[in-house]
Amino acid sequence: MSRHVTAIVAATSSGGIGLNGTLPWRLPGEMKKVTTTSGLSTHDANSTSMNTVIMGRKTWESIPTKFRPLPNRRNVIISRQGVNM
Repeated sequence: MSRHVTAIVAATSSGGIGLNGTLPWRLPGEMKKVTTTSGLSTHDANSTSMNTVIMGRKTWESIPTKFRPLPNRRNVIISRQGVNM
């Protein structure tokens, strides 16, 4: 059985993903597009599959508590330190 994988990745030309606790760029509508796209399911209503969003600890902590975990997707947080969920 083959699986289809689609990824949204953002990094600077030198591989940077953050700068002083924020994104190193400002693109209007970027977060809305990522949120909408990652929350969409390509599976039918009977499927137990869901999309996954992978983020670093600082990104997780930057999301207001009332919006965590991000709904309608599996949230995976990667960190060298522990994460309070």
